[in-house]
Amino acid sequence: MGGFTESISAGARTLLLLPILLYRRFLSRLKPVPTCRFSPTCSAYAEEALRTHGLLKAIRLVTWRLLRCQPFARAGYDPVPPPAHSTPDHRH
Repeated sequence: MGGFTESISAGARTLLLLPILLYRRFLSRLKPVPTCRFSPTCSAYAEEALRTHGLLKAIRLVTWRLLRCQPFARAGYDPVPPPAHSTPDHRH
């Protein structure tokens, strides 16, 4: 984990995830067929981005994802990028 969510309590983290969980539980079920253009779904992406990168970067990543959710964007597999500190070290 990283960013903002690392320094907050589990209760505060749950409050940040609450809108995503409510969307999945109540609003997502109202759609007659799955409509997500990406894998993972946008709600799963938002949850993972928040857990991985913290609040501020997650907002930026999720906003960019939602802006690409339209017919002219390329759809498909679009994972949350790994944290910057987990890139491989290529020094010899």
